[in-house]
Amino acid sequence: MYAIIESGGKQYTVSPGDEIKIEKIDGGVGDSVTFDKVLTISDDDGTLHTGRVSGRTVSGTISAHGRHKKIDVFKFKRRKMYRRRMGHRQSYTQVRINSIESTELPIGPYKGFALPDLENADELEEKYGSLKEAQSDLAERNELPDQPQAMTAEDNASERSVGRNEATPGE
Repeated sequence: MYAIIESGGKQYTVSPGDEIKIEKIDGGVGDSVTFDKVLTISDDDGTLHTGRVSGRTVSGTISAHGRHKKIDVFKFKRRKMYRRRMGHRQSYTQVRINSIESTELPIGPYKGFALPDLENADELEEKYGSLKEAQSDLAERNELPDQPQAMTAEDNASERSVGRNEATPGE
């Protein structure tokens, strides 16, 4: 099982037991850290679940703080005697990943997006037998709220023509 998390504007692939170096975060050595921005989770059976869902978290423990190796920054303009040399060391926090938790995963053809809460879940469960079947059926019929719709050729053509000034002959 692995997950892709976002921290400090960068994305990291992590699995339980990994040690990663991320941009410096507050906290002392031994403090626990929870990453809420989980972009992708892969199950043990190889199923890949994408999209941000509120029920996904990756927890870890801060194991060290430090600074990377020094890099040289050299500015130079030819024929002008302009040369500037600077160095930079970026601070980091080393985190040991403890666990990947996921309480809510997308199902059926609606994979890749968070499933919305259905207001009439009890009625749907009676009608379909289970809520999973209801969500799959509604997703196939595009009746789930906030579901991204595929663009048709007409939609694409109308978007391209919006805002254009159509010149008429004779003007």
